[in-house]
Amino acid sequence: MGLRRTDFSTTWLPIPSGFLLADKNAYFWVLPYKADSSKEIIIQGRYPLCRYISFSAHTGANSITTAYDQIIMPDLGCTNPFLPNADFNATNRDYTLKISFTDPPDKNHPYTPSPENNTLYVGSSTTLPDNIGFIVYRLYVPSDKTNDTGGVGLPTVLIQDLTSRELHPITSINEVLLGFQIENSSILKNIELFHPPSMIQITQEEMPLGFNDLNWSIQPQGVVPVKSLLSVYIYTFIRNDPTMLLYIKWKTPTFPDTFHKKDISGTENMRYWGLSFGTLLNQTTHYSIADYEVTTLDNIAKVVVSFGASRPSFVTPENGFTWIDLSGLNPDLLIYRNSLSGGFPFTSSGLPESSPVGHSLGSYLPIGKYLPAKAIFHEDFS
Repeated sequence: MGLRRTDFSTTWLPIPSGFLLADKNAYFWVLPYKADSSKEIIIQGRYPLCRYISFSAHTGANSITTAYDQIIMPDLGCTNPFLPNADFNATNRDYTLKISFTDPPDKNHPYTPSPENNTLYVGSSTTLPDNIGFIVYRLYVPSDKTNDTGGVGLPTVLIQDLTSRELHPITSINEVLLGFQIENSSILKNIELFHPPSMIQITQEEMPLGFNDLNWSIQPQGVVPVKSLLSVYIYTFIRNDPTMLLYIKWKTPTFPDTFHKKDISGTENMRYWGLSFGTLLNQTTHYSIADYEVTTLDNIAKVVVSFGASRPSFVTPENGFTWIDLSGLNPDLLIYRNSLSGGFPFTSSGLPESSPVGHSLGSYLPIGKYLPAKAIFHEDFS
């Protein structure tokens, strides 16, 4: 294509970490656009060293379509490292993704994969005022914690005139908007992405206590709905009590160890799982822990969460425990994220929003119990 890959990082708007209860092991950037059927946007990038990426097209709260890593075909002569048994550390790892402001050839398939011609069809206009929409680029678990782009920078964005076929590199957001000034656009309001509902507050007295003190549900009242092509979520309110410890135990799904740059086999139970602790009222995540950070013995995780209590001496990785100290963060919501891989059956996928969560996850459902922080014994954590 002539013009190749430079990191025009000012083209992408970063979304704050933990925004709208997002996992803090994930990074999000937004590319606003103004629909113009005489042009198309071309995104040129390198597959990052990370767990997962995707590009999704949105108009306000509506998602048009998503292209995720395994269905984004590589450029000719390059490798898609997210495919099963591919070389995760391959040197040649370029891809090209086009944003077309036309209707798809097949209305049931607004994304079509093809080498150097992967195309997201977003339509000739959008439901937002001024024909404005946006692309969300998400990246999970970079292999280098100090580099949130997975070591390859952010993708280059170009505009191509469909008549002259000229390519124009983009260095600012306003150029992507084709001359429309972003300050005057509704896009900034709609990048609150998903229309937060009226909030509710749950008091500590309303928290259930029982065999499983974690009352998991698909969509609790007051939580912004999250829709993702490959991910499912379950939620539970939690007691933020500094005199108690929350002990969580469950069987953990297997996952690819891309953090240590190992290849994806395709036989893993999930692409990713993680726990996030947040606050409902401001829809913010305070702390997240990813699958590879949780200590397991024989695929069993034993996580002990403190809201201000001291750490028992036996709660160590050597004894199979993971310690999480949330002192001063005041979370009231726990989210368990599962990014699916293949046909692993023990998930909440397919359950109606009103359904309780339990039998569908079997032993893979996190079971929680609140224990008094004082006079606690190792036997209490069986």
